[in-house]
Amino acid sequence: EPLSTGTGQDLSCIRFNNYSDVLKDESTLELRRLTRLMQKNPSLKIEVLAFVDSVFYDSIPSSPDLTETILDTLLYEIEKPPLPELAVEDMDSIKDSLTLDDNLENLDIDSRNMEISELDSILNQGYYLLKQGDEKDLYYKIKITYHNDRTQLQAQAVVDYLTNKGAPENRLSAVGMGDQWEKDKSAEERNYWLEIKIK
Repeated sequence: EPLSTGTGQDLSCIRFNNYSDVLKDESTLELRRLTRLMQKNPSLKIEVLAFVDSVFYDSIPSSPDLTETILDTLLYEIEKPPLPELAVEDMDSIKDSLTLDDNLENLDIDSRNMEISELDSILNQGYYLLKQGDEKDLYYKIKITYHNDRTQLQAQAVVDYLTNKGAPENRLSAVGMGDQWEKDKSAEERNYWLEIKIK
């Protein structure tokens, strides 16, 4: 069919090694056809689109199908209330209860009256103390999201192959579409597929 802007074509013979963006040898024939297409149409600009039937997030981390990770640092501040003001009689009772070995200046009075429930809550969520301050303490945790979206890497692998064969890099672009597809073209033996779009 005549090539025109907006038209596309399936790359039905492109295959990758399981759970990777490494092209299989059986993809060579299709890639060579695509290379010849660009050579015969010097003004042609192509967008390589890669899809997967579904993207899974936060599944079992040990699964071999979840090789991509997203790391986010989450921060949480706990504001410290001011130290309670002690009445003179309270201070006298504290002094009376001290032994000779105690140091009044190092005495932690009421732990600054911190909200234990709030602190316990964030510790139970996996936060760790990052920095202590006079008015606020800063806690952090690393959030790891596991997912199986390799479409950007797979589209880029096709573009890299074509540029290595001499196709101008400025006429090619790679787009990972994830599971944002209108028509599911995956077959039972694989859950991904690629298309080209004429720009």
